[in-house]
Amino acid sequence: MKIALFQMCAGINPAKNASALVDAIKAAKVGGATMLFTPEMSGLLDRDRARAQPHILPEVGHPVLASVQSAAREAGMWVHLGSLALAGEGRNLNRGFLISPDGQIIARYDKLHLFDVDLPTGESWRESAAYSPGADSVVAKTPVGKLGLSICYDLRFPALYQALSAAG
Repeated sequence: MKIALFQMCAGINPAKNASALVDAIKAAKVGGATMLFTPEMSGLLDRDRARAQPHILPEVGHPVLASVQSAAREAGMWVHLGSLALAGEGRNLNRGFLISPDGQIIARYDKLHLFDVDLPTGESWRESAAYSPGADSVVAKTPVGKLGLSICYDLRFPALYQALSAAG
């Protein structure tokens, strides 16, 4: 069983990012992959929160998500969409999706550990200023076995992986 990884440089144009994701799904299928994994914030990555906000939409009807679901269905393959910035109640959500070969969302995971850090250079990042953390770990069944979902900075928190391991 082949698994494909799409390492992209997402930017400030969601339509361009969606097109790159669709192309990656097609290429992974041609390459014989059963599943494709994409990175965090695959649909929009913009350091300017004011400029990004009009593109941060609810899950229902989200154009990047809809494009990926359609491409997964057309290719008949699994896609783990690393994450999208979504409009939430109050603050936004950083949500990953597991999409089945029929284009259905099998699992959703909201990033538990937000990137809040003060660097020695004086630079400060506060993901929590714009995003709400998730509440639960998520394990989903796939053809390659059970998959524990996580997003980027979560990697630094071993208790999450202990919970995922305990869940199978």
